[in-house]
Amino acid sequence: MAKCSQCHENEAMFYLHRTDSGETERLCARCAWERKEPQLENFFVQAGVNEHNIDEFTEQNNRLIASLGDMASEFLSQIPGDLPTQLLKAGEALRAAQEAAAAKGDPAA
Repeated sequence: MAKCSQCHENEAMFYLHRTDSGETERLCARCAWERKEPQLENFFVQAGVNEHNIDEFTEQNNRLIASLGDMASEFLSQIPGDLPTQLLKAGEALRAAQEAAAAKGDPAA
């Protein structure tokens, strides 16, 4: 997961694309809150975030992103190491079958 490009401590929650520079800035909730990003003000209002709970909100986001990363790692660890090779072979077999059917004039190919 990506860290905030401003504080480098918290997990990035917002990805802001700057049209003037063409760069994408990654911000955690705390840094976005402190900078008063206009495009995020409505989000914070609707989420009930204020100066009294921004740190708790940021920490909850850090834990959520960490757990999602853990789940993704666990999922990826369950995939057999030869799965990409198996998928490639299956794709080649399917393509060969389609070409053979097309050569026979099969309209379903």
